[in-house]
Amino acid sequence: MRIKIRQNTLGWILRISSALCVSALSVLSWMPGQYMARTGILTGHQEHFLTYLFTGAFVAAIPSKSTTPMHAASALVAYAAVLELGQHFVPGRSSAFDDFFSSVLGAIAGVAAVWLVRALSVSGRAVASVIAR
Repeated sequence: MRIKIRQNTLGWILRISSALCVSALSVLSWMPGQYMARTGILTGHQEHFLTYLFTGAFVAAIPSKSTTPMHAASALVAYAAVLELGQHFVPGRSSAFDDFFSSVLGAIAGVAAVWLVRALSVSGRAVASVIAR
């Protein structure tokens, strides 16, 4: 059974999810070290990668005619840089290039995954319409 969600509703869900992810990134990145908690399961780099992977996927999935995957990835890379550099000024935290690099890889992977799914979806429909003729 397929659930139909109106495009407008899905767009709002993705926008709100993206805003929550981006907000959570800033809160977690600039939280003082004494309040910071790690998962205990993943390394710090894996946590950076996964949080930016999901954020990148949500941001890239927002339906937009003017925003390209390159815009989404570039914005998230710049945001990761600002957050990582800002940690230098947070008590008990330090900025590190390897954390930034993990964040960038996650953001690009999330955006690329959404782009790939869309590209395959469009090409699949095009191939199906040709076969149906």
